[in-house]
Amino acid sequence: MSFSGEIQRQQGSGKAILLDTHISGSRLDKMSRVLNYDFPPIGPYRLHGALHVENGVISLGPLTAEVGSSSLEGSVRITVETDEAGKIALPVPVTIDLKSPILQLDDFHLTSWQRSAAASQTEKEVPTESPEKPEWAYADLLGPEFASKVETHLEVAVNEVVSGTDRLGSGTLKFNNVGGKNTIESMRIEVPGGYVDMDGFYQPLHDGVATSFTLNMKQFDYGVLVRRFSPQSGVKGIMNVSVDLSATAPNTSQLSEHLSGNVRLGVVPEDMASGILDIWAVNILAAALPALSKGEPSKINCLVTDFALEDGLMTPRAFLLDTTKMRVQGTGEIDLKNQSINFKMRPTPKSPQFFSLATPINITGTIRDFHIGVSAGSVIGTAFRFVSSVITVPLQKILTNNMEPDGAAACKASMAWVLE
Repeated sequence: MSFSGEIQRQQGSGKAILLDTHISGSRLDKMSRVLNYDFPPIGPYRLHGALHVENGVISLGPLTAEVGSSSLEGSVRITVETDEAGKIALPVPVTIDLKSPILQLDDFHLTSWQRSAAASQTEKEVPTESPEKPEWAYADLLGPEFASKVETHLEVAVNEVVSGTDRLGSGTLKFNNVGGKNTIESMRIEVPGGYVDMDGFYQPLHDGVATSFTLNMKQFDYGVLVRRFSPQSGVKGIMNVSVDLSATAPNTSQLSEHLSGNVRLGVVPEDMASGILDIWAVNILAAALPALSKGEPSKINCLVTDFALEDGLMTPRAFLLDTTKMRVQGTGEIDLKNQSINFKMRPTPKSPQFFSLATPINITGTIRDFHIGVSAGSVIGTAFRFVSSVITVPLQKILTNNMEPDGAAACKASMAWVLE
């Protein structure tokens, strides 16, 4: 880290100070021990701005900040008021207004950012062992201790959001931390043909944490997400998501076990294979397809799900997987508390076939270690349909219309919520 500056006292005001400031470093988290706050591991970074202090107002601007290939311009304003005894009134309001010509998401990989020891204590987590108390501990930027000292208001406007080589579009973010409640008032990213919207909050409580958020993703190319994990992938497909969830839990790690709300997902893929994304739903589906189709090659037209969640228990209102050869419906439940899954998928051939072996399959076990098989009842039912198809198939061919191979009508009807 390097710091340089030039201090000037403005004429006509003995208490006014102007400091031209330059700060740079390889990683921001190296400042954590110096400032006693848990900063994320991003960098290299560079900061340049004019620091002006006068009448209890500290302002930094015009401000220029760079993180990797991303750049930001704007201002920071801190208002410090004191009481009659000269003590600083808390919390201190901080207003940050930033604009960016380009923001590269690869500059802000935060998956390795671990919550600090102070944060763990705040969330009432009890360690299995009693480690020696460190000489120092970072303050949690999202915790009540920081919120009692600082009230944050942040606005960011970005002309172009980039993820690797994928250009998404413009974006805006409004965030504040008031009274210990961390709130995303609005976040929006414009993408070609669609958008991503999000809002919500995260709040530490006396006996745990609470969160609530909504996410709407319309006509989003999920290949962008794939390339966040596998940059060389050429996978493409359209994803629509509607999420409205809330939870209260003893600590952050248990929030998913207490989620309640709704999750809707609609995917129109050009390719879908396990291992592309570390998302259990994708891996389960990719593993189940060969068992459902009996090895016959087919193309996925769409996957549409509508799940209700109640205290960590997911049950489908609707589950539709449409391929060129069959249509699959699903029932069952997924328990996020113990990570267990008990699901049944029932395939229906798109055209009546003699001696069809469209056997329902069961998916059981855990989300990460699941098993795919058939029950005795499913085998008996399949055997009966296999024999009776000699009689029923000719009648079906006469009395019914075959389901369309491309599944266009069914996929569109199932994703009507996208247009809401």
